[in-house]
Amino acid sequence: MSPFGQRIRDLRQGRSLSLRQAASELRISHPYLVQLEQGVETPSEELIRRMSAFFEVDANELLFSARKIDQTIQNVATSFPDQTAQTLQNFRRDVFISHRSTDKAWVRYLAEQLEMVNVGGNPIRTWVDEAEIRPGQSITGEVNKALETSRFVALVLTPDYFRSPSGWTDAEWQAALFKDPAGRQGRVIPLLVKDCPYVPALLRHLNMIDFRDKREFQPALTRLVSTIAGEPSRTSAARGQLITESGTIAQASIVADRAPVQSNPDPTDEILPCNLLPVISAPEFVWVAPLAKGIASDKMQIKEEIHKQLNALGEPIYSPVFALNSGNVISFHDLSAEEGPFSMAVRSRETRRVPVASYLATPDTQRLFVNLLNMHIGRHCYSSRVGLVTAPDDHRRRYFFPVDEEGRDKQFRWRRSARPRTVAKQYRDREGQIIFCRHLAAELPIARLGNRLFLKIIPTWLFTTDGRANSLMKGKRVGVLAMRWLGRERNVQILYHTRFWAYVLSQGRSVINVHAGDQSLLIDTQPAFVRLRFGINDDHLNLEHMVQQVADDFDWNEEEVLAQLARGGEDER
Repeated sequence: MSPFGQRIRDLRQGRSLSLRQAASELRISHPYLVQLEQGVETPSEELIRRMSAFFEVDANELLFSARKIDQTIQNVATSFPDQTAQTLQNFRRDVFISHRSTDKAWVRYLAEQLEMVNVGGNPIRTWVDEAEIRPGQSITGEVNKALETSRFVALVLTPDYFRSPSGWTDAEWQAALFKDPAGRQGRVIPLLVKDCPYVPALLRHLNMIDFRDKREFQPALTRLVSTIAGEPSRTSAARGQLITESGTIAQASIVADRAPVQSNPDPTDEILPCNLLPVISAPEFVWVAPLAKGIASDKMQIKEEIHKQLNALGEPIYSPVFALNSGNVISFHDLSAEEGPFSMAVRSRETRRVPVASYLATPDTQRLFVNLLNMHIGRHCYSSRVGLVTAPDDHRRRYFFPVDEEGRDKQFRWRRSARPRTVAKQYRDREGQIIFCRHLAAELPIARLGNRLFLKIIPTWLFTTDGRANSLMKGKRVGVLAMRWLGRERNVQILYHTRFWAYVLSQGRSVINVHAGDQSLLIDTQPAFVRLRFGINDDHLNLEHMVQQVADDFDWNEEEVLAQLARGGEDER
């Protein structure tokens, strides 16, 4: 057993932790911790520092026992074991800052900011030539020692950095890169301080920290501190597998699927839009009334009574939205009106007006409330202004565009800058006979998340035999067809569909206004979004621009689609 492995075992047992418990706390696998204690594997510096923080011991002690200290320092510390801690403290620096003298002011400020940060209970220690080399000392010798013993070497990249007449900066970055030419250890950290018209080929592959924008100095500094602190900004193991510093997976640690490579995100805002449209305003109360005597708790009978009453009042025949619960009618319509559509079906004088806030007290009443909203969404979609339909036997209630009244492809114009979108398209064989029709469709349920309501848009495609609601296709052939379109779509297409359906339901307005009985359901057309405080710097895409670039049609070549359909039919037989 290695000294490091013995030390980790003693620390673990001192806390009465099992191997599994300690591995979980350290975010490594149980088998890998066993290998560390047995001395089979050598841990990364990042993991050693994580262990030192967890076990509350000096990181330099663990680094020394794991032989993660430069050989020069090890030799001195071994010769003077009683002074090991002081030796490590005197020799080792966290970061050597390589720079041109013309950038000295910026380097002083950076060093000052870094040394104000504590890592593992100790301030970050920088090495800057003017602060470290005393009169009479060998400049070459001190720089060489600092390069040998510093954990990281930061290169302050400016145009002047690569124009040093003395060649000092070239010597420093080349010496630093010699130990880690592929950047696998992440020891060399380029800091891009000014635009550099030329960067040597050997440095171009290294991930740089961008300090060019003075307004972004603090996020860039945070990223640099994270690297120096040993936080997982480079490759790290996940789900128990060891990804070594060379980028390979240690054979002894393969226990499951290959672990993904993880990285720490940058401290920057990320806006993630989704397919939820926020409800701005919902009905504030529901009407609850007991059924009239002789009226069974049957929707069909209640609708017949409503139609009789409407006919008697000389009004158009329609079926208002309502639900039944324990012998009561629940609706957003005023059930107390003695000459209203419900007056023959309920006892109007016993009607109660219940605030929604109190009506949502139980899961059952919550479901009733959401069901009422979903039924009103359906009425809104069926209206002549929107013109959507659903198949009678479609239990998922997917709304789609039928072909037009003359049986032709249906198009919908929703953006001035683009051609109309084909929302119902017929596919024909060589003789001109319809094989199937493809329809743009969506599920549109109301979702309650926490205390908020949203309209959830789930875009999809449906297929019929003649373009009408009563001819919905099912079976394996539908799966073959659906994948021709759904398989091509990614996040941008989903956002595109979400915007499209918001336009359809709002009829081009900024708010979707759904009549809910005698009240209204108002829904925002702008999708909800999640704001994250972490992301990837300089990797923001203009989603609005990308959505505008999405093609209005996702048509494949018809011959290809028909050939795929034929193959699907053969498989089905």
